[in-house]
Amino acid sequence: MKVEFQNLQKLHHPILSQLEKSAIEIIKSGLYLNGEPLLSFENEFSNYVGSKFCIGVGSGLDALQILLLAYGIGEGDEVIVPGHTFIAT
Repeated sequence: MKVEFQNLQKLHHPILSQLEKSAIEIIKSGLYLNGEPLLSFENEFSNYVGSKFCIGVGSGLDALQILLLAYGIGEGDEVIVPGHTFIAT
């Protein structure tokens, strides 16, 4: 018996035209980092989750680094993580 981990085609199907339109707009604008598309996403997402702030990042590692900086965690501080985790943590 095969158990699918995640079927992205099935997940994206209902919003495929919207995803394609957004991707084309971003490609045409050339704003892959920062710019209005990111600002718009951050505002919409923070409103959706009820947060005052939102920062869109390029990777999980970026997110972890920003989190550590925000809490003032630096060299010499102890950070405890699960024994089985991704290398970035």
